[in-house]
Amino acid sequence: MNTASTDRKKEILEVAAELLQTRSFSSFSYADLSERLGISKASIHHHFATKQELTRALVERYRESRRRFLAELDHRALAKVSDFFEMGNVHFLVMEFIDGKTLARVVELAPRNLSQRRVCQWAEELCQVLAYLHSRKPPVIVRDLKPENIMIDSKRRLRLIDFGISKRLKPGEGTHDIVKGMGTAEYAPLEQYGNSSTDQRSDIYALGATLYFLLTEIAPPPAWKRASEGTEPIPPSQVNPS
Repeated sequence: MNTASTDRKKEILEVAAELLQTRSFSSFSYADLSERLGISKASIHHHFATKQELTRALVERYRESRRRFLAELDHRALAKVSDFFEMGNVHFLVMEFIDGKTLARVVELAPRNLSQRRVCQWAEELCQVLAYLHSRKPPVIVRDLKPENIMIDSKRRLRLIDFGISKRLKPGEGTHDIVKGMGTAEYAPLEQYGNSSTDQRSDIYALGATLYFLLTEIAPPPAWKRASEGTEPIPPSQVNPS
């Protein structure tokens, strides 16, 4: 394949990926690509004979960018990821084994409510790793921060696991259609379920919800329920006077 043809295929994939940021795959067509690129549909078909072929190329492009994205992250509180792949329409992450317990399990096994001092110590560690992720260029948004995705290892250090729906935040970019509504309801901000964009503040909301659970052993009411029904969380001091 000559250089011009390779460059054209790359351009088609880049534009297709951009279009899929604003619409569902079912509503995406070669006519959209043709209009956006200023070339004929026949030219697109020359490089990708079918929509299925284009889909496979987009998936491989996504997998490769995902591998690079995860490999670039280097922080003591992040579980190392060595691979990302798909099998039977299910996505898998291959990451280092961490000997420890999730914070959800720690809370479950604790004979009494955790102390404010311990939770504040963990809060500081979580803020440090979020500061690292949010200061990347472009910023990295976790989007599923919760007690089940935070472990305390054998050296009593916090480690974040499961970057399954994290994303790089580009200026003006909203949440991709395929991940709208993903995350865990009690820890996901309202914008993760609507038409607004998720950004660094989305992780801060999830951090607050996580700290609430650590102090109270109660998952906070989902953001959508608070907005639609006026449901408010029980003040932590009523549950954990420590």
